[in-house]
Amino acid sequence: MDNVNEQLDEFAALVLRDANEKRESLINKTEAEYKQIIDDKENEYLKESYEAIQRSKSEFEHEADEEMHHAEMEAKKKVLLKREEIIDDIMNMAKERLRGFTKSDAYGEWLVKKAEDALREAGKGNKIIYVSRNDMRYADSLKAAVGADTEVESVADAGFIGGLRVYNAERRVSVDYSFGELLSDEKQSFLQNSGLVIR
Repeated sequence: MDNVNEQLDEFAALVLRDANEKRESLINKTEAEYKQIIDDKENEYLKESYEAIQRSKSEFEHEADEEMHHAEMEAKKKVLLKREEIIDDIMNMAKERLRGFTKSDAYGEWLVKKAEDALREAGKGNKIIYVSRNDMRYADSLKAAVGADTEVESVADAGFIGGLRVYNAERRVSVDYSFGELLSDEKQSFLQNSGLVIR
């Protein structure tokens, strides 16, 4: 079981290392593009401002402010779109690795361990373990590990690529160890720690 945890830790470290390398590269490129856009616009506005001062200083300041604001908004929009592209690429890469993990021998052991954890967290009462259709092959192993009275059912959601959810109907408690939930948590953590904040 320690081996499975070590593999998961190595997997998480690999995904984060890859994500950080991509992030650093794309941040540098995006910052350079953003700086170039601002520099080009500033040069353009300096020339226009000299000519506009001759005609009407107050009129120019109003127009320049509006155009600068628009240029900044456009630049932020481009940075935001690039950030979403980066995040989507990283999440898609993580999904593919998780799909690969579901085909490994270690996955069955991991699934049983997470079922035990989730059932303990869900507390006493009748519980149902939900897994993907493909993971129904582990139903007997799960029942053997956690007790035959616990039901194992498949989830109809095609986006459910692995992991499991446990629902305790008596307590109305749900414990989610699905890969979708884990990826969602990782995405939030990545957004907070990646440095891809738009100001």
